[in-house]
Amino acid sequence: MRARRRTPRARRPHIEAKERLLAIRIPESLYERLDAFCDTMRIEVPWVRMTRSDAVRWLLTVQLQHDAGGGKGTLED
Repeated sequence: MRARRRTPRARRPHIEAKERLLAIRIPESLYERLDAFCDTMRIEVPWVRMTRSDAVRWLLTVQLQHDAGGGKGTLED
């Protein structure tokens, strides 16, 4: 019996990713604080589902904006 030839699959063009994956290790205490922050945000803004990934992105963005001198971007603002 002859082996079937595989037809080449159509490939999508390579598009530059707008987001990249970043895996980090954090201490258990920081992990617990992150969960507490997510819980607080779920209570304060119940229509937004805040995951750990969302919280890390949000906190990182706020801190970097604050460090850049934007003034905005503190948790108190």
